Amino acid sequence: MSTTIVTPQAVASYANVFTPRKSPHGIMKYSISLLFPKKTTDMAEIKAAIQQAITEKWGEKPPKGLRIPVRDGDAKDQENYHGHWFINANASEDRRPIVVGSDLQRINDINQFYSGCICRAEISFFGYDTAGNQGVGAGLNSLMKVADGEPLGNVSNPEKTFAAFAGKAEDDLAF
Repeated sequence: MSTTIVTPQAVASYANVFTPRKSPHGIMKYSISLLFPKKTTDMAEIKAAIQQAITEKWGEKPPKGLRIPVRDGDAKDQENYHGHWFINANASEDRRPIVVGSDLQRINDINQFYSGCICRAEISFFGYDTAGNQGVGAGLNSLMKVADGEPLGNVSNPEKTFAAFAGKAEDDLAF
């Protein structure tokens, strides 16, 4: 069983939603990290869904030390995560998440849904007990792009980078 919700607005990070990538365990899957600003996001529905997934899997006496999908971005070495809660959600290679815009039209262009855009996600939380690991996972079902945002990662802006060199030819090519 699983508990499915639509998340509050989040910043998409590591948005691998059009092409599956190999996980650290060698499994091909789609994935995304959803960043929720701590100051403005009400996480109550997410916490309730996680608690429901725990109860469905283990009843009223869950084991200690369960892995929970909501994590504190302040503990990561990545500046974009600071001040956020985050959830990593995945879908198997054969279940590509559907991506739509705010007009509900499908998005299939990798340049239209990217790390840094603002989105909502339909996520299914489920309890797992595999190979000695116990916790709650987040399954990625679908995504809605709400708005454009500042692209994350190593994004080049050649107009800005090379502005000082525009229109200048260099005569000396000696090194």
